[in-house]
Amino acid sequence: MKYRAYRLHFRGALHIGSNRPGFEHTEEIIHSDTLFSALMNAWNLLDPQRVERMMPPEKLSITHLPFRVSSAFPFVGKRFFFPKPYGRIWQESEDSPPDFMKLQKKVKYIEKSVLEFILNGKKEKYDPNANQSIPEYYDPISPLENSPAEKFDVPRLMVDRNNQGQSIFYFTRMVFRPDSGLFFITEWEDDSLCNAFEAALRLLGDMGIGGDRSVGHGLFTPELVPNFELKTPDNPTHRYVLSLIHPAPNDDVNVLKNSGYNLIERKGWAWSGHGISLRRKAVRMLMEGSILHEPGFMGDIIKVLDTKDTDWALEHPLYRYGMTFSIPFNKGDQE
Repeated sequence: MKYRAYRLHFRGALHIGSNRPGFEHTEEIIHSDTLFSALMNAWNLLDPQRVERMMPPEKLSITHLPFRVSSAFPFVGKRFFFPKPYGRIWQESEDSPPDFMKLQKKVKYIEKSVLEFILNGKKEKYDPNANQSIPEYYDPISPLENSPAEKFDVPRLMVDRNNQGQSIFYFTRMVFRPDSGLFFITEWEDDSLCNAFEAALRLLGDMGIGGDRSVGHGLFTPELVPNFELKTPDNPTHRYVLSLIHPAPNDDVNVLKNSGYNLIERKGWAWSGHGISLRRKAVRMLMEGSILHEPGFMGDIIKVLDTKDTDWALEHPLYRYGMTFSIPFNKGDQE
């Protein structure tokens, strides 16, 4: 199946906040809700009428959009790494050393060719040399010798505005190695919007994404991956998830039976533009890598903060993107 994929080549450091308190941690990927919100902010600067038509402010739940986006995952050169599926993906052997299982559990991302093999109902024969140097990344053809990005802790000074007391905290940021970065995939119902979408993506690259944008963090140059394709099965039994999902009101929760998934809580603060910070409603979402029984969830975009709930401090409501980006998956002999 063909999709449109984009590489993000970061020009400097990147910090993506997490649910943990403080700044001593950064996410390794950009979740789909963060990526979508950033894209919509940039698109709104270019064409606010279009954004309002796609996301009517009066709706509590939006279930239709002319495109969908995945989360952004690591790439190294022409190699793309995807989240390890929540399922039995390794061939089992009674004579496997105990260390094999420990190394298998450390794997977070698998290379595209391995994923395509697994998508079509096969189990991967585990090669311990494939992630011996970098346990989180599995690539049996060309194992990584270095992680795509290196993390640095930068000391910062915090001054109390009341008594001028000073304390040091640490700010964690990632710096990607040459020809490495993050990539994401899009799927379209209306290709006529692709040019406008890519214009918003280029603008976002110049604005930056994540924390500390005021000092140049999060700037990137987008690149369309030519002829990107995933070999997916024609007779899928499940769906492999590449985004965070917030089930829509009409989604059937019975899909979770005979499925493999994990949950994450998404919450945080929003800047009103009027000098105050506002807390957004927390929501629980299914994580990337989940394997949902066919037909899976459609997902929705849920309103997490309304203007009337903030004494009109906000000029528009805030939404959390939770629409499903999933691809066909056949469990086959993985049952």
